[in-house]
Amino acid sequence: MAIKKRYIDNPMLKIMQTKDRLHSEKGMDFIIRELCSKELVPDAKYRQNHTKTTVSQENDPFMPPFFDQEVILRNFTPKLRLMYNKFPIVSYHLLIVTKEFEQQTKKLDKHDFEGALIAMEALGDGVTYMNCGHDAGASQPHKHLQCIPESEMRLTNGRLPLSLAIEN
Repeated sequence: MAIKKRYIDNPMLKIMQTKDRLHSEKGMDFIIRELCSKELVPDAKYRQNHTKTTVSQENDPFMPPFFDQEVILRNFTPKLRLMYNKFPIVSYHLLIVTKEFEQQTKKLDKHDFEGALIAMEALGDGVTYMNCGHDAGASQPHKHLQCIPESEMRLTNGRLPLSLAIEN
């Protein structure tokens, strides 16, 4: 698969090492990831973006100019870009990003769902999620969804806890 091949060959990516554990609450398991190293943090110019309602293009990591290897498909959909996450928590971690600035807290629309479906299909077993704002873990105010392959969930043998719960 081209997306995975280009991911493996991409020197721009900095894999984040995490300490993973399972947490059970009310009969449901959750994967908790704790960042092991604090040395891989966003550039200083991006760090305070989450406190802003708008970000200048030069301080927005999701806006041009891009390094050629960061962007997978510039014309992913008329409204979205598909990009590699430069600081992935699992292999093949993708970002689905609006081409124009929109707030990360803005409700999902049909374009977001269209992009999520295409990204999940491209990975083969993709799962898409969104951190809706800083309190939910978003580091940038520019609207973006994240797509990861379920098979990379090592702690639960390549399955998400939700998938396992639905099957049981």
